[in-house]
Amino acid sequence: MSHHDVNARDAFAEVTKPDADAIARLTDRLESQVISPASARALVRHVPVAPRQAIERIRARLQRRRDEEPRYWRYVAAFGALMSSGTAVAVVAIVLFALLPTPVEPVAPISAVLKSSEAVDTSPMDGVRLRYVGSGDLDVRDGQPTIKWQSGNLDIDVDHGRGIELTILTQEGAIEVIGTMLAVERSALGTEVSVSHGLVEVTCVKAEPLHVSAGEAAVCEPVTAAGRLGRARHLQLTGASSPEVLLAVDSGLAIAEGPVKSELLAFRIQHLLSLERTAEALDAAEAYLDSGIVLRRADIQSLAADLALVQDGCERALPHLRGVAKAPGAADVEVFLRLADCSTPRSAEERDALVLALEVVEDPTLRKQIMNRLGSVGR
Repeated sequence: MSHHDVNARDAFAEVTKPDADAIARLTDRLESQVISPASARALVRHVPVAPRQAIERIRARLQRRRDEEPRYWRYVAAFGALMSSGTAVAVVAIVLFALLPTPVEPVAPISAVLKSSEAVDTSPMDGVRLRYVGSGDLDVRDGQPTIKWQSGNLDIDVDHGRGIELTILTQEGAIEVIGTMLAVERSALGTEVSVSHGLVEVTCVKAEPLHVSAGEAAVCEPVTAAGRLGRARHLQLTGASSPEVLLAVDSGLAIAEGPVKSELLAFRIQHLLSLERTAEALDAAEAYLDSGIVLRRADIQSLAADLALVQDGCERALPHLRGVAKAPGAADVEVFLRLADCSTPRSAEERDALVLALEVVEDPTLRKQIMNRLGSVGR
């Protein structure tokens, strides 16, 4: 080897020497078994570029080989000289046909509806096995399957090393599978992914990708206000902790509008009452009334009046009592009597409340008591 070649070799080795940090990152990814397409592209960017002179040498060699006569033509010509012209043509045709690349038959696209109320086992393509109870849609293009899962349970087993990149899409996120076994459940809680072996990448809506290993699980929570209300109700029914339930409610309130916001606020009040957290329930009831929501307003104001009387007495309850008394169809004698009790003694407000109570009272004894009190207020 000449001195010039030795220098060129050393220069090439120096330029293409791998970066230690890049090797460490690549090793970590390989040990995790799966590299997503996006991660692979990021790793490739760290591979050193060959020097220009090396690229030119390789290009020149390839050009020389392409200009040379292919070897198999020599054998065809020699063999053809020994045979008749017709036989030679046939042999040449056979040899050329053998040298042609074997055509690869394209994989036909697949579209199927997955829907069953009972467990179904199926293998839509080689290397992929499914078991499902629920509903979704399967679509296979260019040998890569995508499942849009709507509800229920879906168990998936994908052979490792087959190059199959299966994607599961739900309203809450996306799951990328490359050779693993996992279960996907979509319910009121959202989308839950449990991995039996291997590794999957889960990307919830508006969140960073998360790698889930064997024995681990991840949940993508509902992304709509109605979905978060459903999650809160399910958590309450299944005995989840109060902070978890209220977190689901508050996350829904952050994006809710219209009737769904009304339902979330009402659910928050009801849940706090079930925990006997009356002070917080009163705050929640007043927040409901301050929001301007008309739906259930009379019921919420009546509840606020009762809670305020217990918590802080007439001063806080009086605005709510007035609101209930003025509501269309108000016919509760107890409301009018409470308004009278909280009004300024011998005031017009007290007298008007007693008159309204007298109009709806049915019990004779109570009616007599109201009349006597009304008489004293008039004096």
